[in-house]
Amino acid sequence: MLSGRAAELVEAIGEDRALALLQSRGGTEINIPVHGEGSQLERILGTEACARMIAYFGPGKLRLPMGPERGQTARRARGMQLFAQGRSTRDVAQLCDVAERTAERWKSERHNGQVTKQRLPAPERQLLLPFDTNDIDRAG
Repeated sequence: MLSGRAAELVEAIGEDRALALLQSRGGTEINIPVHGEGSQLERILGTEACARMIAYFGPGKLRLPMGPERGQTARRARGMQLFAQGRSTRDVAQLCDVAERTAERWKSERHNGQVTKQRLPAPERQLLLPFDTNDIDRAG
């Protein structure tokens, strides 16, 4: 379920057109023209959806959210799909435009059943050293 500006886009032009717009221009500022004919927005959305955008938002600048089809979240989701298809770490890294180390981490998370990266609270991440006797006494 989309929220905020993305939900407004769905209301204005429908889910398919909104996702297409977010995929091509998400995370950027677009210009909604006074007249859509021949505009870049019309090329992306089509004549009818462009006219609905103009009617809904009015002409001017509009900052689009990143959307589910772009950015790191989309890359990771695509990487997980590729791993499920049996693709190699190198293939996933190249196809998702990430470092091989990132693809290796995704593969490890998938193999271990981790859905998201979870950090431990700070005290549990702290490495206790043998000469830190006061810390060891407090920990036990």
